Amino acid sequence: MNKLAMSVPEIAAALGISKPKAYELATCVQGKYKIQGKPDWIEPLNLYSMIVANPAERKSPVMSLLTKCVREYECGANEALAPEISRSQTEYKLLQKELDRLLDGVSRGKETREALLSKQDELSGFQLVKPLRILADDTTPEALISLMADNGGRMSVVSDEGGIFEIINGRYNQGGVNVDAFLKAHDGSDIRVDRKGRESEYINDPCLTILLSVQPHVLNGIMGNEALKGRGLVGRFMYSIPVSAIGERNYETKPIPNDYKKAYRDLCFALLDIKQETPEIIHLSREAHELSKVFFAELEPRLADDLESMGDWAGKLHGRVLRIAGVLHVINQHVFAGKELVPVETMAAAISIGRYFLEHARAAYKLMGVDEAERDARYILEKIAVQCLGKASKTELVRLCRKFKSTEDMTEPLNLLVEHGYIRETELPYSGAGRRPENIYIVNPFLYTA
Repeated sequence: MNKLAMSVPEIAAALGISKPKAYELATCVQGKYKIQGKPDWIEPLNLYSMIVANPAERKSPVMSLLTKCVREYECGANEALAPEISRSQTEYKLLQKELDRLLDGVSRGKETREALLSKQDELSGFQLVKPLRILADDTTPEALISLMADNGGRMSVVSDEGGIFEIINGRYNQGGVNVDAFLKAHDGSDIRVDRKGRESEYINDPCLTILLSVQPHVLNGIMGNEALKGRGLVGRFMYSIPVSAIGERNYETKPIPNDYKKAYRDLCFALLDIKQETPEIIHLSREAHELSKVFFAELEPRLADDLESMGDWAGKLHGRVLRIAGVLHVINQHVFAGKELVPVETMAAAISIGRYFLEHARAAYKLMGVDEAERDARYILEKIAVQCLGKASKTELVRLCRKFKSTEDMTEPLNLLVEHGYIRETELPYSGAGRRPENIYIVNPFLYTA
């Protein structure tokens, strides 16, 4: 087996790509292999990833660097296919014209129905050669399904913006949220679409990889959308929130050595060159299987404890780790991935990466305000800050925060703000006559000086 001149970690470090981001290489291996965790548990190797960074963090150059080799491969493949594509389109047009001629001949009594139906069968069975597409940007679910259908059920959506969520939520569809294709393509569930006036599209065992780089405010919009959260799309993404380098960057930086660029390109091309029409199953070694069991035993109790509030995400972590192990195994073994068992070292590396994503998911969910009371508390705090309030009663806060219908609706988020020291509840003295005065919430002055 041909080995790369450099290891994957060396390539990733040289390109300035953190280990988790490097596994955008799922684009190169998805649909070619699956990994078996245990009997009746098989995971595909596609991944949904989201990098969260502020403006001016140079997200676009990084995304361009990550996908450059894939785009180069796509372009080269289509240049080689160009004559075949052109010839295929010509043959298809000729078949259509021949069918039209036979149809006219049958209506005139000059051709037989058998000849017409035979030509129709020939046209129906004709496989039109289409350009290769590996990557897409912001695309509608309907267009994405067509792209996947034309490319063996495989596609990757890579974007340095969060517009894909606006599209899913119905930017171009007055019918509203259209998330089914993204859910099914993540899990490998069959996609069947019937549209009026168009041919039906059926995708068996679809594979979709998504890599997005978005600004923090996009997370709030995602979690605030109950349709996206409730349907489970939010829980399918791996989140990475890198430490900001703004303010500490140097102008004079070392260029990436050409040897490293070539090594990364060779890796991408080698993985893309693997030809597998039907996914081959990757199996764990006994030691890797035992380590997977240990990880399960560690994770399971936490789903009802500290990870309960993000159960939609944490419940998929073990499967996600298994997918990462499969991707790493293919990177190491290439075309021999289905014949070699996954070693314990690869499973340990996948679990380590899974722990990374767990901590970043906790931060992302915190940033998104995963708990409704926390989101409401943030909303109240923003309103208080805008008005520069020093104190206010519950009734005054209800008037200010119109999303609440009554003072009772504010009790839990206000208690949360008290618990974290943003406000302090003070009971006003009662004279004994008339109605007891409302308690007053005193705003911590630090809110305005921080």
